[in-house]
Amino acid sequence: MPKAYEKDWYIDRDTLAADILVSETQGTPFPYSKVWDMLNTYIREHMQRYHKISLSNIKFWGNIYKPNEISKPKLHLNYANLDNSPDWVSLYGVKVEECMIRLYYDDNKRKGLYWEIPLKNNEFIIFPSTCMY
Repeated sequence: MPKAYEKDWYIDRDTLAADILVSETQGTPFPYSKVWDMLNTYIREHMQRYHKISLSNIKFWGNIYKPNEISKPKLHLNYANLDNSPDWVSLYGVKVEECMIRLYYDDNKRKGLYWEIPLKNNEFIIFPSTCMY
């Protein structure tokens, strides 16, 4: 979060981590909370102000990974139902230690390219939903 917002926009990552843990262990949907709303509002306003991109949520959840664990590749675009697929994917680092996100993409005839981006605490990454990660 920007330094100017630290006092008013403090994101309590401990609360978010606890919500993720409860959601994962109990198999329940990620709970809506004031902390989640503050984070979500910041990301949406940041994207609108600096990139002129309007965002709205389709789905949100949290994941827990062990150190050195690698997740299965994810793709949120449903080619059979493009109208109801997201345009963007946003990842936020709640309690992160040395995490790399690998985005797979194609560049016209050059297929299977990837770009690795570090995900850090209290930072978000946003990318097109056409990218597998």
